Amino acid sequence: MSNSFANNRNICESTGSEAYSNPKYGHVMLEALNKQRLDKKHCDFTLEVKNEFIYAHKALLAAASPYFEAMFKHNVKENTEGKVKFTDVEVKPLKLIIDYIYSGEIKISEDIVQSLLFITDLFQIDWIKEQCEQFLKLRVDLTNCFSIWKIAGVHSCKELFVYCNRYILRHFPQLIDSEEFLRLSFEELKAVLTDDGLYVQCEKNAYLSVLNWIKYDIEARKTHLQTLLSHVHLPLLNGEFLRYHTIAEPLLNKELLRLLPNNKRKSSFVPSTSEKRKYHNRYGLPRVLFTGGRVESQPLDACKIYHLSNSKVFTVSSLKEPRRCISTVSLNGLMYTVGGIGGNSNLDLVTAECYDPFINEWTQIASMQTARSSYGACVYNDCIYVVGGNKNTTVENYNPIRNKWYQCPNLSVKNVNDIRAAIIENSIYALGSKQTFRFDSREGQWYNLDNSIIVGVSFEVVSYGHSLYCIGGCSRKSNCRRFDVRSNSWETLSPMNVGRHGHSVLIIEGGIYAFGGWYRKALSTVERYDFQKDKWTIDDSVKIAHSYGGAALIHYPTK
Repeated sequence: MSNSFANNRNICESTGSEAYSNPKYGHVMLEALNKQRLDKKHCDFTLEVKNEFIYAHKALLAAASPYFEAMFKHNVKENTEGKVKFTDVEVKPLKLIIDYIYSGEIKISEDIVQSLLFITDLFQIDWIKEQCEQFLKLRVDLTNCFSIWKIAGVHSCKELFVYCNRYILRHFPQLIDSEEFLRLSFEELKAVLTDDGLYVQCEKNAYLSVLNWIKYDIEARKTHLQTLLSHVHLPLLNGEFLRYHTIAEPLLNKELLRLLPNNKRKSSFVPSTSEKRKYHNRYGLPRVLFTGGRVESQPLDACKIYHLSNSKVFTVSSLKEPRRCISTVSLNGLMYTVGGIGGNSNLDLVTAECYDPFINEWTQIASMQTARSSYGACVYNDCIYVVGGNKNTTVENYNPIRNKWYQCPNLSVKNVNDIRAAIIENSIYALGSKQTFRFDSREGQWYNLDNSIIVGVSFEVVSYGHSLYCIGGCSRKSNCRRFDVRSNSWETLSPMNVGRHGHSVLIIEGGIYAFGGWYRKALSTVERYDFQKDKWTIDDSVKIAHSYGGAALIHYPTK
């Protein structure tokens, strides 16, 4: 027997020891403690809030919260009496936090997230605070960004504060009419206006933001006008725009005129090397958005962005529905495209869409009153005008604030094919295949102009100075002409190197750019027209294959 025992002992010694871990132990123990808490058994501490009592264990509270750990280390009243009374917290969030201590799980909702932040600050439970930050971060939008920004500041949520601040700076043009913006304090507004990262898109938005804020409570705020306007780059405001506002806003007239002599009027502003970064933040970097188009007569929903700074092209979010024979315009940092020919039906569309480059998303807006394609589109007085189209002489405008289309006087012609539109001073100019028109919104009337030039169809038009520039088209693919609105006369310009129709043209950095188009096949060449030299030059640095779609220039805020 002794030999057998010895052998067994040797066997045990040779195998060594093993450690075993119960993966469910922590969960099981917390469940057991939680059951004790709910059954009010073996609890040695009570939390009272608004006549409700929450039972707990000191050891677990101290392990989860530095606040309770410090309380239980000292001979304070709460420790000796085994209870604490809260007068400035809500019942529901406090219960949720105690539930978390016993389970490791918490459910956050919009109605209690701010109360949770307050209590987690008090209890110093960092994990819950981080989850609250992430919860709010995912919900930041144009309607609540200022509220969440303030919450982040109050509770020292650094990551959330930086995120909201950046969101506000990047979306500033879209926020200046919002209720949250108008309720900002003077110090808060000043902090936004003086931030080097502020993106205003154009200085008009900075000026209007001050004007809107002052007028929200003019008697209480008018003393801040001069200080706030000192942070607006007044020399960059259009002289006519300023003159209009000094007349239209008599209460602001004297204050504004006092500032103007200190700022020499300039029609353009070129920053020094040291100012370029701040300049790009404030006005963004120019890029071109191409929308829709066609491939072998089939409409496309694809959209792409062309970076002027590095000649790179990348894809962005697609249109909600395919469209060809469309125009695209930019207004207050958003892009709009309407109508066109869609799907396989070959019918004109009545629908319209809006693109937000900040979130890279197209959304449906109110539909037009009349379906149209091959129309003209332009922006005037913060509204979008669409003019005519293929066998269409109707005109309407869109108010983005009201999300509504309004009928305008029709073109004074019976039959028309393609139409293109552009703005010169206070008038909308529309160019058809055989006729030129001018619309004065103050008079609400269209006038026929010089009709001696036949431009055909699928041409493009841009305005520069006091002139309309008609580029290409089906019948005269490389021809270029200039219409001087002062003399009501046409002039022939140098032709493009590559004839094209269904292309896109834009004024970019003091020149006309012609992108893509069609001539026997899809074209990808890009040309630039020099006004001074009356010469077209092919830009070999980029290829843009795009025809019968829309294109518009937009200034993106820097990253």
